[in-house]
Amino acid sequence: KSAVLALEWPCNSVVASVQIERRLLSVLHRKGESGRGMDLPDARQEEIKAFAAKCGATTYQALSLRRTLLRSFPSGNQRFGQSPKMGHNAMGTDAGQQNCAGLFELAIEKFLTEAGAKFKEKMQQDEVRKGRPPTPDFLFPEEPIRVNGKLVHWIDAKNFYGSAHFTDN
Repeated sequence: KSAVLALEWPCNSVVASVQIERRLLSVLHRKGESGRGMDLPDARQEEIKAFAAKCGATTYQALSLRRTLLRSFPSGNQRFGQSPKMGHNAMGTDAGQQNCAGLFELAIEKFLTEAGAKFKEKMQQDEVRKGRPPTPDFLFPEEPIRVNGKLVHWIDAKNFYGSAHFTDN
């Protein structure tokens, strides 16, 4: 049997812990404030950036959590769906989210292919598994791989912020 393929997926940071998220939530929204993140006044962005750093999170993590928080409010998807600064392909629209998710999956496919990983894509799996439960985006049926030291049998790519605080959406 051949050796397990070992890959390093480039990560700039780790997932924020629930404790970090709880601390961040205290500064992420002010009553009456609008704007998803980069369209906030500069001073407000700096306040969030400084507090995020103090908590051990990145500005990107804090602003992503803010967008998730805003969208969890009643009518949040309509009120805070898309910032004008995000452009037409923005993650704030359904079409933009689908487009970005597709681009993210293509990036993963390219990464795996260039590394020499042998996998089946979701479409290839669906042809065989008609009527069965959902399939992951990438399946390693012959042999698992190691990604950042962890044994991986499949990958389901998600291009959004996941939080333990927002389980209903």
